[in-house]
Amino acid sequence: MLCKYCAGFSLKLLREGNYNHQPSLEHLQSSALNGCGGCDILYRAIGETITGNTDRKTGHVWFGQANRTHATPALVENNAWVDLRYMGSARTLYLAADEGSHASRFVNYRVVDPDPTSATTYRRLKGWIHDCVASHPKCRHKALRLLPTRVLDVSLPGSEFNKLRIYTSCGAEEGDYVALSYCWGNANPVTTTRANLESHKRGILEASLPKTIRDAISVTRDLGIRFLWVDALCIIQDSLNGEDWHAESSKMRDVYSNAYVTISAETAIDANAGFLAHRSSEGTNRGFMLPYLSVNGSEHGSVYLQQKPADRNRCLSYRAWAFQERRLSTRVLDYQAGQISLTCRTGMIEESSAELVKGGSVIIYQEGSRPLHLSVPTSGGKERYRNVFLEWYTGIENYSRRDLTYESDKLPAISGYAQAVQEVIRGTYWVGIWKEDLLVGLLWSASSTRNRLRKPSPRGCPSWSWAALDGAVDYHSLWIRYGNPRQESGLELKLIEDHVEPLAVDSIGQVIGGNLRVSGYMKKVTCLPVGWGVAWERQDIFTSSDVENWDPLGDFIGDDQRPSTSTDCTGRPFAICMFDTDGIRPKDIWCLAVVSTKGLVLEYLAEKKVYQRVGFFMFSDPTWMSKCPVSTITIV
Repeated sequence: MLCKYCAGFSLKLLREGNYNHQPSLEHLQSSALNGCGGCDILYRAIGETITGNTDRKTGHVWFGQANRTHATPALVENNAWVDLRYMGSARTLYLAADEGSHASRFVNYRVVDPDPTSATTYRRLKGWIHDCVASHPKCRHKALRLLPTRVLDVSLPGSEFNKLRIYTSCGAEEGDYVALSYCWGNANPVTTTRANLESHKRGILEASLPKTIRDAISVTRDLGIRFLWVDALCIIQDSLNGEDWHAESSKMRDVYSNAYVTISAETAIDANAGFLAHRSSEGTNRGFMLPYLSVNGSEHGSVYLQQKPADRNRCLSYRAWAFQERRLSTRVLDYQAGQISLTCRTGMIEESSAELVKGGSVIIYQEGSRPLHLSVPTSGGKERYRNVFLEWYTGIENYSRRDLTYESDKLPAISGYAQAVQEVIRGTYWVGIWKEDLLVGLLWSASSTRNRLRKPSPRGCPSWSWAALDGAVDYHSLWIRYGNPRQESGLELKLIEDHVEPLAVDSIGQVIGGNLRVSGYMKKVTCLPVGWGVAWERQDIFTSSDVENWDPLGDFIGDDQRPSTSTDCTGRPFAICMFDTDGIRPKDIWCLAVVSTKGLVLEYLAEKKVYQRVGFFMFSDPTWMSKCPVSTITIV
């Protein structure tokens, strides 16, 4: 049932000007409650933008053309958008057509099938993947695609085996397989152990597996692929001394980059949740039906005015392991709340769209090699890989904000990504930092918008690595991108010697320890409370961009300039500091310049005659440090 306003609405009227709908928001809500399907859709759309103070009794609800560069005046070609407005609030809706309809030749957006397992849905998914494999040069594998050590044989119809089982490859066996990226959460999925490995090779009862893994099996079968890689089943979870886990986790780069496609279970909060539920939300409602008018004015079926499908509950954006799983994959099928999308190295396409949006993903890609999407300039010199390093630093900021079940996984969970970057820059990787960009790599700090970092149980990481502590870190990306952090100022720290000891097989995963022997300008300092002296004149010391939204924990003054009493503090601080962790401040604090205006705060460990990092500092006047003696020290 439609009210008179919905029944009378057409694109022809909209082309002639704005279209007044219900006389008020209250009337729109009442009409929706009385059964008007159009008003129900419109009320739910505009209602999300209305505050509690909005007058709901006056002012028309009306339609107008959306102010978008890709909206066409006739609203019957390609990307057509419409603004639904009420008293200053607006919600943009779009026109969608059914796949294969007359209107679909002119309207690029599609009505999303509420059933993610329907034949129509799988036809689209297969078509996307086929087009990607066949026609995207950036997405083609030139290297051999070897099967991982173990995969789950999902027993396709007509295969030799008619039940699930763990299949062990011979080590040099090629084949297509699907990889799963998902959250274990609080669920305890069935796993492969030393005790049940042989049993799992003979067969696994599908009903015993958690819903997310069963859904992945279903998708793999419907895509016509025989093998599926799932960490819980394809890695021996209780191997002696974790040998199998260490060996297999060091291969994550190959597992995900060689996969035919990676399934990203975005909405599954744990292994039991699943991701193939019927999509009955507003995101997949067919919407407000309108007669479709062709360019010459004749009617050709219908189009639907609807909201963009919901994109929420992206659980994997909080999971640390998923960071590299996504970046290493050639193509990713994202199962979101409102629709499915495919992201590859070339671009992205959604169920609600008929066209690939060019631009590629955050997946790393290097032409003629394994997948890397980083821009690698051909010029030489120190700035050659600046974009690569910038991508790394912004990636670490993202990664450090994600959750790990086991903090000991901090380096292994990013080692595959590090391997991919290493192939591009041909560099040396030390516990999250690149030797070729050491000075910038050392200059991380605790995030100013999060809690201070925490010291975890010992895991061997040196204090100078961001991986030594738990919590969000910042790399001051704008400074790296738009400043010149590698400029010559005479204060640059010099590396004398290094020693980093890996734990085992994965030389860029877990470590036992590491130290740096460096030479640089160094000063012993006193840390004073924030705001000491006559005034907190931060703007006079640093530019506003340097300190905007920054939350320092103390000010520094050199010991050679320490006032005799607190009341003698009439000067301004020479530097501001952010300590890495909360708690008792060290007695002996030293500043070590790393680049022209930034450096490390160190604590001296007298018994070992070495230093450890305790914070990060910034200063404005290079002469404050340049007058200091140059010291050669060891940082652990």
